[in-house]
Amino acid sequence: MSTYHIIPKEHGYPLDHIGLAVNDLDVGVRYIQDLMGVEPTVHPPNASNAYQSATFRIANDSFFEVIAPNNTYRGFHPFKSVLKSFTEPTLFFWLVAVDDFDSFSKKAKSFGVNMENIVEVKDVDSLFSAHIRGQMGPGFFSLRPSVIEWRSKVVERKDPVQCSLKRFSLCDPSSDSLNQLFENLGINIKVEHGASKMRIELETPKGIVKLESAAYQLGFLKMLSMACRDLLGLKR
Repeated sequence: MSTYHIIPKEHGYPLDHIGLAVNDLDVGVRYIQDLMGVEPTVHPPNASNAYQSATFRIANDSFFEVIAPNNTYRGFHPFKSVLKSFTEPTLFFWLVAVDDFDSFSKKAKSFGVNMENIVEVKDVDSLFSAHIRGQMGPGFFSLRPSVIEWRSKVVERKDPVQCSLKRFSLCDPSSDSLNQLFENLGINIKVEHGASKMRIELETPKGIVKLESAAYQLGFLKMLSMACRDLLGLKR
C-alpha cells in the first residue's frame, strides 16, 4: 500500500502556508505593511485565475499569503464572490504539504474525508512551483487544512525572512473529533477546546503581531447565495 509523509517545517508546525482573505489586494498589502513592517511580494494577476495574491516568508520553507479577488478576471467565479464578501482581513485557510497527494487522498477517504476542489498547476513561474492541491471536505471549514504536493523543485525565494512564526493554534468546540482526524492522517497539531477560531503569532520588524479570526465555514448553499447576490449587485 502506498504511503505519504507530511513535510516537516523548520518552525515546528505542519504549516506550509496560511492565507489571509481580503476584498482588495492593495488594501491587504497596506494592512500587512502597516501592521508588520514588511512588504509582501505581489504576484502578477493571471487573467485565468479568480484570485490574486501577495506573499512573504514566515520561515525558509513556509509563507504567508494575502489573497483577494483578481480584478483582471472578467468572468464569473464563485470563489471571486466569496473573496469579495470579506469586510475585514480574515485568516481564511492553511495548508499542509505532503510528498504524495494521491496517497493522502486515499488515506483520508478511508476515514470518510473526500478531497474536494482539486487543482493541478503544471506551470512554473518566478514565484510558484508546479503543484496539486485540494481541500478536505465536505464543504470548506477553515480549521481543516487544505493539502498541497509541490511537484517540482520549489522556486528559490530571494526575499529575506523578515517575519518568523512563533505560534499557530486552532480552537473548536469539536476539538476531540478534529484531533482524532488529524492523528489518523499524521497532521501533528492539537486543536484546543473552545470557541471556533484560528490564531497566529509572528515576530515582525514591528514586534510581536497576533492575528485571530473566527473559523470560516462555507457549504454549497452559502456559496451559491454569495454568488447570486454578487451577480445581482446586492450588498452583503
